[in-house]
Amino acid sequence: MKTICDDLSFEDCGVKITEDTASIWQILNHMIYWQDFHLSLCKRKNVSFPRHSSDTWVFEARPETAGEWEEAVQDFKRKLDEIEIFTEQMLAGSDQNHTADSFIADTMALINHNSYHAGQIVHIRKVINAWTHSKGDTW
Repeated sequence: MKTICDDLSFEDCGVKITEDTASIWQILNHMIYWQDFHLSLCKRKNVSFPRHSSDTWVFEARPETAGEWEEAVQDFKRKLDEIEIFTEQMLAGSDQNHTADSFIADTMALINHNSYHAGQIVHIRKVINAWTHSKGDTW
């Protein structure tokens, strides 16, 4: 999961394969939005569920700079690491502030969500010839 955007160029992250689809930049930022949401829940921060799905997406198809793209990729990875650490603590019982059932349900929802969108990213990368065999086999 962490490597789905590795080696993807700044130019390719903004490609939309059809007018009705999202770019990888948009998908990655949507995933980051929900990772932030999940982490806020884990940290018992006061969060509000977005009113509309569109509130969880960026409008621009691509970032303004290559640096902005790289920062988003690193942010995605950092948040996955943070979620992994929090999950390990929760499962080990070192976090007494959360109920296991709700935490597991929320985490499974995030895993399902990220898996769905990771598949979209891989599909787009394959369509635009930006997926190499070093990223994994075709299945």
